[in-house]
Amino acid sequence: MTRIPIQEDRRWTLEDLDSWCPKINKIIDKLSGNSKDLYRTLLKARTQDRPSYELAVYLSESDYWTSHIYFDYLPMYDVLTVIEAGTQNGKNVLECCSLRQDVEVYSFDPVPSADRRLLEVLESWENVHLYDYALWEHDGEVRLSKLPGGDIFVIDKSYVQPNSEEMTVKCIKLDTFVEQEGIEKIDFIKLDIEGSEMPAIMGAVKTLVEHRPKLAICIYHGKYDIVEIPIFLMVLLDDYTWSVGHYHWGLDDTVLYGDPR
Repeated sequence: MTRIPIQEDRRWTLEDLDSWCPKINKIIDKLSGNSKDLYRTLLKARTQDRPSYELAVYLSESDYWTSHIYFDYLPMYDVLTVIEAGTQNGKNVLECCSLRQDVEVYSFDPVPSADRRLLEVLESWENVHLYDYALWEHDGEVRLSKLPGGDIFVIDKSYVQPNSEEMTVKCIKLDTFVEQEGIEKIDFIKLDIEGSEMPAIMGAVKTLVEHRPKLAICIYHGKYDIVEIPIFLMVLLDDYTWSVGHYHWGLDDTVLYGDPR
């Protein structure tokens, strides 16, 4: 699955900003370094008539652009086991495999990629495990709706047209998966799953608390993900260093990083 191309549906009113202000302040207080200013800028952009323009101008005049989506801010030398949700064509799986020779990667994506060239190679690797499941808050099935003009399936129906194509996919809680597979330690979790990040997190609470993995979580798909996901994780997980990276001239590609201390 790839990014949601609709920015207008993630715009905020000033009333939105005011209502979230107490939680926003708590998030900013826990963010490290330049992430505080970047986070404020991203929120401000959501209230502008031209969020992409406002954000691009601001970022072009600063040093906030970061370089390596999903891997910035995190020391990865000790990562042995990876949960990678949002397989797409396998590019990020390959990047995870490049971290070290003995890394084990478990990757999830319920929607088949149109480009399977790299996936066919990865399927033959003993340290790569590909699953056609969605990570979710319960085990079983979930229905996804298709965005117009592509092969992107999402859970938020506000993004899609009436009578859009739907598909039912298998889903599993990460807590269930870790127990079934007998995985003793998860070192890194990456979630880029088209608005399903929060349900996936809700199904992974036990794993998050017990394993304390490094985190790279997309917080831009849903209208309020940029607040709801950070505040939930910051309350759940003590003694983490939190950072924000941004990789797009508009409202796409914002990632929350968590590094356990």
